[in-house]
Amino acid sequence: MRTLLVAMVLVGCAADGMQGLQGAAGPRGPDGKQGLAGPPGADGADGKDSTSAWRPTALVDCSVALDVVSVTGDVLAATQDGIRETFLAYSVLLYLNGDVEVSCTVGLGTAQEGGESSYMPAPTVGARDRSCLANADYPSPNSSSVGYWRFTAIDSMRGEYVDADNPFGLDGHAHVFVASECAARSMDEDGVWSNVALAEALL
Repeated sequence: MRTLLVAMVLVGCAADGMQGLQGAAGPRGPDGKQGLAGPPGADGADGKDSTSAWRPTALVDCSVALDVVSVTGDVLAATQDGIRETFLAYSVLLYLNGDVEVSCTVGLGTAQEGGESSYMPAPTVGARDRSCLANADYPSPNSSSVGYWRFTAIDSMRGEYVDADNPFGLDGHAHVFVASECAARSMDEDGVWSNVALAEALL
C-alpha cells in the first residue's frame, strides 16, 4: 500500500513539471480572403479650374471715319474737306490673368489699308499699353518714312498718327474714341457677356 502511494506522488510531480523553452515560429500561413469594401469617403473640395485665368473679362470694339486731310487734284493738305477718308478700327480683349489681345485696322479711302492683330502676355509693355500698330501712309513726295497709326487703351481708346517727317504736319495727329463710337462688354464668372460703360470695361 505504501509503495502504491509513493508511485502516485511521483507520477503527479512528473505531470506538473517546468515548462520548456518556446520553439521557433512556424512558416506564415496563406493570406485570408479580402474583406468587404468600406463605405465611400466624403467628396473633396472642388479644385480650381486651370483655364479660368484665361477667361476673358472685357471686350471693347471701336470704329470711326474721320476727315483728316483734303485732296484737291493731286495736292493733299492737312485740312478738312467734308470727306471722311480715314477709317479707324480698334479692338481690345482683356483676360483675367492680365493678358491682352488687340487688333486694329486703318483705311485711307479705298486705296490703302493696314492692320495688325497681336496677343500679348501680361508682363509685356504691349499688354500694359494694349498697343496696336497699323501702317497708313498719307501720300507725300518728300517723306522718307512710312507713317502708321498707333493705338493704345490705357485710360481711353486712342489712336495717334506717327510720321516724323510728314510734310503736312500730321505727325502726332490723334483721335480719342468716345462712347458712341465703341461697344463695350464684360464677362462674369459664369461666362455671360453684358454691356457696360466704356470706362468700366477698360479698368
